[in-house]
Amino acid sequence: MLYHEGMMKPHCEKSGILRFRTIPEPLVRLFCFPYAGAGASIFRAWSKEFPAYVDVCGVQPPGKEERFSEMPARNMAVLLEGLAKSIVSECEIPFVFFGYSMGALLAFELARLFRRMERMGPFLLAVAASRAPHVQRKRPRAYDLPDEEFLQVIRDLGGTTEDVLTDKEVVRLLFPVLRADFKIVETYRYHDDEPLSIPIVSFHGTKDTYVAIEEHREWQRQTRSGFAEYSVSGDHFFINSNLGFVTKLLLKHINSLRLTPDLRMK
Repeated sequence: MLYHEGMMKPHCEKSGILRFRTIPEPLVRLFCFPYAGAGASIFRAWSKEFPAYVDVCGVQPPGKEERFSEMPARNMAVLLEGLAKSIVSECEIPFVFFGYSMGALLAFELARLFRRMERMGPFLLAVAASRAPHVQRKRPRAYDLPDEEFLQVIRDLGGTTEDVLTDKEVVRLLFPVLRADFKIVETYRYHDDEPLSIPIVSFHGTKDTYVAIEEHREWQRQTRSGFAEYSVSGDHFFINSNLGFVTKLLLKHINSLRLTPDLRMK
């Protein structure tokens, strides 16, 4: 859902990174990027789904949860620069990106940013509930609609309970963040570049009316390495009902990378 209890301040070791357990010497770091309107705490349950050698890190954008006092970014380039600064010091070991919906777009562009910076990038990109970045958006923009019309867009998207949508105070607090996220997605312009040299794993909801399977399948054009796609029972927010299925498959692909301690950055 777009609004959740995680809007309360969770414990955060570093600005921009949220952890739910302490792992002294992880083998791989899994950076998780949330969907529009959500914060990093939506990945709280993930730490229980992975073994101790996987360090699950929720990536926290400004304006969300413990960063609620910060202005949310309304520009892709600005947001990417801030997220890169948040996680770059955590990239001393092999890492993987997982992005959900808007988070998939952020994870993809951040992987390309690291490549341009000539830094070690992720060993794997996993995306869920997102059309491929080069696929032209078909839906009309919504971020600048009047409040009532924008509220209906959120209602139609699903994932947010009606009691939240009818709470005027909650909506007042939530709208600036949601509008900022929608603006980033809806004004995004894809710039053609070489496909990534890492594998991409994609997850798509069988009843997702927001992203067509054909739009999602196009992710295979963004990699020169392996591509795997999985259909998951559920709508656009299938992650809420099929977490175990997704994390089990993601762990399978992480293990297939055959990461070892000697791959740590010196």
